[in-house]
This record gives sequence, C-alpha cells and structure tokens, in this order.
Amino acid sequence: MLNELNEVYISPLAHTFEKYDCLQKAWTEVKDGLINSNLKEILEETYKRDDKQLTSLEDFLFYVETIKSCFFSLKNRFSRKIGKEEYLIVETFLTKQEGMIESLLARELDQKIKSLVKVKVWLSQYSEIEEMDNLEINQASLKLTHILSILASTNYEDNIFFKVLEEKTAKGFIKRSFNDEVNSLMNMQGSFSIGA
Repeated sequence: MLNELNEVYISPLAHTFEKYDCLQKAWTEVKDGLINSNLKEILEETYKRDDKQLTSLEDFLFYVETIKSCFFSLKNRFSRKIGKEEYLIVETFLTKQEGMIESLLARELDQKIKSLVKVKVWLSQYSEIEEMDNLEINQASLKLTHILSILASTNYEDNIFFKVLEEKTAKGFIKRSFNDEVNSLMNMQGSFSIGA
C-alpha cells in the first residue's frame, strides 16, 4: 500500500522538485515559513532518499494533513510569473497534486489508511507470540484474517486498493462484481486461444 501511495502522491512531487530549479528556489523561500516544521523534515528526507519515497503510512498521513498550505504557498510563487514556460508547468503540476490530495480526503481514503495504521499497531502488540496461549493466537488470527479478507474483497467501499488504483489512473467510480471479473478472465482466455 505504501509503495502505491508513494508512486501516486510522493514520487511525482520529488521528481518534479529535482527537475525544476524554479521549484527548488520556491521551496527554499517557503520551507522556513511552514506552519508545521515536521513537514519540512519529512519532505527533505524524502528528497535525499534514492527512491524518493516516504517510509511509513504515518508519515504519509501527516503529509496529507499538512501539504495543502504548502502547495498554496508554492503556487503563489508562480501564479503571477510569466515569460518562462517552466513556471506554468510547475504551477499546473502543483494544482494537480493539490487536487489529488483533495480527492483523497473527499473519498475518505485517509480514514482507510488510518485504519491500516490501527491494524499495524494491533499487530505490533502481538509481536511476542510465545507469550500468547493457543486460544488468544487463534482469536487474533481469525480477526486478522477477517480484516484482510474485507480489505481485499470485491466490495468497492472496503477495498482500499481499488480506491488508490482509481486515484492512480485518474478514473471515476469503478465497481466490478465477481461476475464481471470472471467474464473479463474469460475474455482474456479467448484472446489467448485465438493467438495460439
């Protein structure tokens, strides 16, 4: 999940930052005035990493909650500048990134990610499996299995991967039933047998 979130929301920003000197200059002007200095630290650590990715879901949630004011400040550095094509490119990119964050929040993806973090915390409480009795291990396993089956289900509302994929592909509402998926598989089989 973190890899997908990084690919959609973080890496494009980091690579655009690397590509455009004007964005680096704007960041230098904006970063010390950020309301939350932790955002500055998280972003600068991300830019230094070879993979240009955040390392935890908690950092991603913090990024989502605090980046909009940063985007606003950065966009203001480009909004009245004319004469260079890269200013328009960077401003358009920042507007698109801001829209993606707004979409994530409007679709309540942040709440689903928070639920994943809760599962992660819950799992960390059971890291010492040797100290648990068999009944407790079975109950914990059943609960986790149930949560994972909901998370990976074909129910649109519960499957966080569907929603992230929609954001990634900039698509609208995708709701495919089990029958739709089987028919899609059969269509693939038909194309394989035709080519054989």
